[in-house]
Amino acid sequence: MGYPTATGSGEAAGRGSAARRGRLRAPALAVAASAFLASSCAGWHIAIVRDREPEVSGTPGAADFAEVTPVAASAIPKAEADFREAVRESALALKGRKHEEKVAVRGRNFTLDCIGTVSAAYWGAGIDVTVDFGRYEGNGVSRLHQSLRDRKVLLPGREPRVGDAIFWDDTWDRNGDGKFGNDPLTHAGIVVQVDDDGTIHYLHDNYFYGITVERMNLRRPADWKDESGKVINSPLYMASYPGKKGNPPRFLAGDLFKAFGSAEGIRKSF
Repeated sequence: MGYPTATGSGEAAGRGSAARRGRLRAPALAVAASAFLASSCAGWHIAIVRDREPEVSGTPGAADFAEVTPVAASAIPKAEADFREAVRESALALKGRKHEEKVAVRGRNFTLDCIGTVSAAYWGAGIDVTVDFGRYEGNGVSRLHQSLRDRKVLLPGREPRVGDAIFWDDTWDRNGDGKFGNDPLTHAGIVVQVDDDGTIHYLHDNYFYGITVERMNLRRPADWKDESGKVINSPLYMASYPGKKGNPPRFLAGDLFKAFGSAEGIRKSF
């Protein structure tokens, strides 16, 4: 699948709903917010490894996920299913881009840091999730979390669906105090697949690899691999990898999880 442009897959996703196209707006708040998007994850360094390259899950493109149907089509309304699929395709079309690469999606420019990647993926599916950013303080991840909180679309559970947003805490020492556990809302991504065993495949900006797909399993948040050798939780703290001396007490994706944001809630509330 090609990268979404004004005539690419994002446009195809938008054709299904005139109302959705009507929501593709750029009000003053969104314009004001764009100034800090490029630095919204300033200092973000996910899994930078100098002495040994971390083991990560495969990083397939959209075609590799084409037959995945985590939720039966009949289980959710068509409008919701179509939007979730549009988010997934838009997100996977970013896969392989470089960290902080500047790209254009549907006529709008994005810098692919963590929140820029998430914003670009939703914009490609027809939604501007940055529209409220000017109302809040903090980095881009915090602003998106506050926006979804105030719109009441954060999910109470730990079982997401494709297209949902993900938030993590404590993925790096953002405040620079040398302590672990007091750096909330430092990273974000998007769910692109959910396996039967609960393993979530999420697309995000990895400082070392760029835009890639890695894994998280909230049923077994402290386990790197399962008994078969399948990676179920990718290292997510800065410069961490299994077996490394000096890892913080928690460094895997499942252990650093904060919250999910509902794709359906995003579709309806923005």
